[in-house]
This record gives sequence, structure tokens and C-alpha cells, in this order.
Amino acid sequence: MKILLYEPDQRTGEPIYHALRREGHDVIWIQEYMDARTKILDEKFDASLIEIDDYEGLSLTALLYSTDL
Repeated sequence: MKILLYEPDQRTGEPIYHALRREGHDVIWIQEYMDARTKILDEKFDASLIEIDDYEGLSLTALLYSTDL
């Protein structure tokens, strides 16, 4: 399964990334908003985990839904 992980915080993202990799998933972990936005527009993912504590995370979620239609 190809998963996009958007988590700016290293302490949070790193354990999530490694846990998903251990389970055999193809995980792309991105810490920068603009990089995540580009990946969402350029590639197809089976799932996404997006930190939504701020406007950037919420806008990535909206972008994901708009590209799936």
C-alpha cells in the first residue's frame, strides 16, 4: 500500500513512518507543506495520514478530495 504521511514534527512522524514501513507499506513521509502539495498533485496514493492541527494540513485534505473526483 502506498501511503502519504504529512507530519511536520520529526518526533511524531518518525515513529509513524517506521511502524508503517515495518508493516510493509510504501510510505512517503513529507514534512514540508509545499512538497506534500506537489506529491498529492503528481502521484496517486492508496491512503494518506495528514497532520491537521493547522490550516496547511486541512488544505492538503481538501486537495486530496478534489483530485479524487
